[in-house]
Parts: sequence; structure tokens; C-alpha cells
Amino acid sequence: MLQELRFYRLTPGRVADNEARHRDTLPPLLARHGISVVGRWNAVDGDGLPLFAYMMAYPDFGARERQWDAFYADDDWWTLRERTNAGSEIVLGYELHFLKPNGRWRFVDHGAYRAGDVHELLFLGVVNGKQRAAADFVMDALTPAIERQEGRVMLFSEFVSGPSLPRAALMIAWADARHREAARVLLDADPQLARARQDELATTGEVASIGATQSWLLAPTPYALPEPSLGAVLLEDAIQ
Repeated sequence: MLQELRFYRLTPGRVADNEARHRDTLPPLLARHGISVVGRWNAVDGDGLPLFAYMMAYPDFGARERQWDAFYADDDWWTLRERTNAGSEIVLGYELHFLKPNGRWRFVDHGAYRAGDVHELLFLGVVNGKQRAAADFVMDALTPAIERQEGRVMLFSEFVSGPSLPRAALMIAWADARHREAARVLLDADPQLARARQDELATTGEVASIGATQSWLLAPTPYALPEPSLGAVLLEDAIQ
């Protein structure tokens, strides 16, 4: 499975125009070419605002290339793009992040996410040579600590390309922004999580497996809530 996370840096003042494009005109064209969008968000906190993020899921890179080649060869896209830009670019620039689910992560259905939920996206720097230790820490210590604060891990994936590797991505669903802020304080003070960090240092050496972290707070688009497994279950069903 391959996940593609796109960051669109929007022109200030064009957030509503971008939303209209992704809500009203783009979905049928993406569906025509088999492109499965499994999540759409507007960033409300983090670097590079205004920022729109969305995620696609594919069986592999080959399927991804075939779908997007067909999309960009479609004259309807270029007509739609010109019409919705309305004389100036909605998107100033973009980043493409290619991910695959970590081997230890398994989707757990916690029920439908509410429209009011906020999703916290973390890019975790992983120390080279400590990828397994990082995965063990996330799955055995960090995820249970998040769940103790009523957060739900939606995504734990590894970057498969990019300038700063190894890295991992974690997405957490919180009830709302206030709950997320309170949970961050409680996670910092969580004694079980602190003990897991100490145990990891004692086992793997003086350097923790997870280093610098970037974070964004994302609001799911109300017109199309993210697919809870972010494509993992959909692709498993398709393969079967």
C-alpha cells in the first residue's frame, strides 16, 4: 500500500475557492481516473498557513502513476483548473509526501469520527539505525498513552522518500482543539510514557529513537470526512 499526502500552500484569501474546487468540481474528475481520496483537511495551526492537505491511497507506485497520467491528460482538468483559478493561482506551491503503513500498525475501528474532531499530524524524525526501536516506542508506549487521553491513532506510517530520512508520520484524532491541548500537557506528565522513554535509553543507548517533531493541527473538511483507516481497509478489500 502507498499513501500520498499532499500539502497545498494556498494564496491568502483563496481558502474558500480551494474548498469549492475540492468540494464541488474536482471529486468526479478524480473518481473518473480511479484516484481514491481518503482524507481532506484545512490546517488551523502549524507552519505554512494557509495550507490544505489531502491524502490518496494506492496499491503501489505503478497504479499511482497510471492514474495521474490519465488525470493530467484529461482536457477537463485543464478547463476546470483555469475556470476555478479565475485569473490567479489558488495554489502557490505544493509538497508531495509518500508513505507506507508501518509494519506494526494495524487499523482499529473506533467508530465514525465526528465532524467536530480535529486531527493532529506529526512528522517524527527517526534516528538512523533505530527504526525498529522507534516503531516499538510508538506502538507499545506512545499509542497507549494517547489512548489514555481519549485520542485515537489513525495513521502510523513511514516515509518512503524525501530529503530527511528516516521519518515517520503519526495522525491522531482528538475530540476538539481544547481536548488536544489538555492531552499534550497530560502526555508530558504521563509516568508510564516517561518510564518507557527511560527504558528505551537504557536499552538502545544515550540517543532516543525519535528526534525532532513537526506538527500541524488539521480540521477535517465537513463536506467529506476522512475515511477512518485512511485507505488501508479499502485497499485490503480490493486486493481480496
